Amino acid sequence: KETASASSERRLETQKTPERLDTAKKVESKKTTTRKTKVESKAIHTRTSTIYYVTVDPTMGEMTLAGIKKTVKYIDSPITRTIQLLLKGPGEAERKRGLKTFIPQGTKLISASLKNNHLTLNFNENFENNYLGREAIEIQLKQILLTCFEFDEVKTVSILINGEKKKYITGEGILLKHYYTRSDLNAL
Repeated sequence: KETASASSERRLETQKTPERLDTAKKVESKKTTTRKTKVESKAIHTRTSTIYYVTVDPTMGEMTLAGIKKTVKYIDSPITRTIQLLLKGPGEAERKRGLKTFIPQGTKLISASLKNNHLTLNFNENFENNYLGREAIEIQLKQILLTCFEFDEVKTVSILINGEKKKYITGEGILLKHYYTRSDLNAL
């Protein structure tokens, strides 16, 4: 059974008086300001990274990797931001120069972690949607790996798809190694 005093307190809590609204607004305003301050305190850094795209010789059909220097803006991780720019593909000016990507459209980087010079990249399922043949898939892997190995601290790279280590990717059955080193680039 509720006492009269408890009943009065409950009514006061639920009653919206101007004083209570003003206090609530001040608290809400203070929280918003605090959040903004935290975001503003993170510094934006820049780095020049080399991102690898592809040129295709129209007469011979030969594919060549081309390293393009880009300014990368990042807050925490230059590697993550560089890979995200690679996945975005070449810009309009680069496409006019004949640069392409063989990384399937819609490929997203779910996560990236660097530990003891080993970089683990976790992509969504679109990473496997390259149906342009074996050579295009190998170029896709080279684009990713060459871009990663531009960072001196990266000695090995593993590729996951939706958090899983796969043995093969795509319908072509391209072997996806447990991890790649710089010397593996020649074997691709």
